[in-house]
Amino acid sequence: MKTIDTEVLIVGGGGCGLTASIILADLGVDSLLVERHPSTSHLPKAHLLSQRTMEIFRHHGVADSLFAEGSPVDKMSKVRFATSLGGDGHLDRRTIFSIDAFGGGSLRHRYEMDSPVVCTDLPQIRLEPVLRDHAEQRNPGRVLFHTQLESFAADDDGVTAVISDRDTGEQTEVRARFMIAADGGKTVGPALGIQTIGEKNVLDMVTVYFEADLSPWVPDDGTFQTWFANVNAKGLWSNGNLGPRGPHPWGARSKEWAVHFSMPVEEGKKFDNTTVVPRIRELLGIPELDLNVLSVNHWIIEGVHAERYREGRILLAGDAAHKHPPTSGLGLNSGIGDAHNLCWKLAAILRGWAGIDLLDSYEAERLPVAQQNIDWAMMTFRAHAILPAAVGLVAGDQEKNRQALTNLFVDGRRGEIRRSLVAEATTSLRREFQAHDLDLGVVYEDGAVLADGTDAPGRDPAGLE
Repeated sequence: MKTIDTEVLIVGGGGCGLTASIILADLGVDSLLVERHPSTSHLPKAHLLSQRTMEIFRHHGVADSLFAEGSPVDKMSKVRFATSLGGDGHLDRRTIFSIDAFGGGSLRHRYEMDSPVVCTDLPQIRLEPVLRDHAEQRNPGRVLFHTQLESFAADDDGVTAVISDRDTGEQTEVRARFMIAADGGKTVGPALGIQTIGEKNVLDMVTVYFEADLSPWVPDDGTFQTWFANVNAKGLWSNGNLGPRGPHPWGARSKEWAVHFSMPVEEGKKFDNTTVVPRIRELLGIPELDLNVLSVNHWIIEGVHAERYREGRILLAGDAAHKHPPTSGLGLNSGIGDAHNLCWKLAAILRGWAGIDLLDSYEAERLPVAQQNIDWAMMTFRAHAILPAAVGLVAGDQEKNRQALTNLFVDGRRGEIRRSLVAEATTSLRREFQAHDLDLGVVYEDGAVLADGTDAPGRDPAGLE
């Protein structure tokens, strides 16, 4: 069995692992990345890249490549809550409300004042190949896909692992000073006996990734996401939401789309490539829609974090350390923040200007951020229940829901009252789509920080400023 020596072994070739490979290379640290799958993600998965994430990528010469592929801000400037895209009934194609989002629209000036970069939207199916290209350019022959971690053992000086080429079956021993587990929590954490803490099995999310030309029905070119309350479709708010997934020109003319359905875990198992087609047509109100289903992915909403981030010289990062609901777009961005925080510390230790105790600051700094982000994502996920109450929707009663939506759009006092309730409900939803402080306001209360004797600035409890 041949042997490879490296300073850092990275297990997992998703957004977090590939980012770690890039950053370590820029810091002059030798690393070896192994990923069990033959290629990068075949699913869109996470897609929002926040301002802070784009600052990190800008610092490491990756941002321009991502902006070239991703959505311009003006194509992701708001979210809508609507009845349907199609149909010609009096409740069809109605906007319940819209709100500026993620640095677009009225937010644009403030976001641009606070950072040299803006957000972009780029699903992992397109993000990861770009990151892989950058990682391979910096680490020729050291980014190994279709290569599996078979076993590992840690000692005081490092980690000895066995990896296998899944094409040939050939095994290799790897000796590393440190190991980053960016494997989504599938292998390393459980092998170390590290438990996860938080809410599990909340809901089954069914994500349908499909091709279609929706431009005849999409009413504008700048919507990041549309939630539907379609009284002609099964379920209740939100009985589905829709977002473009590119590629250029993005917006209304996007070629690919994703629809998310949330439902009880057992109910979600009934969905496959065949059963989702009529559901999408029904949800959108376009019975004649020609679409090609690319994938149907089931995943469980959780709000959990690892009980600890470090076991000696093994560090957990990304989804291996924390998992979030998709609301607020905090999952992937948190993982990239983990890599950014951890890699300079590993470089400092390996180059001899810091001791290994510096790694204690990784969990001290990043775990509170994960806990905050999980709490925020769970809060904003559940805040979507406020809107049906404001509109007057009732689960499972299409007739009452039809009347509630009629009342919402009617002229006169009755409509004014309902619309004012909806306007108040949107205030809470701003915490999901305009959470500027959650992105740029991260504070490390403890860790690798020396106090300067001044009071910390206050933070906005609404997460907006």
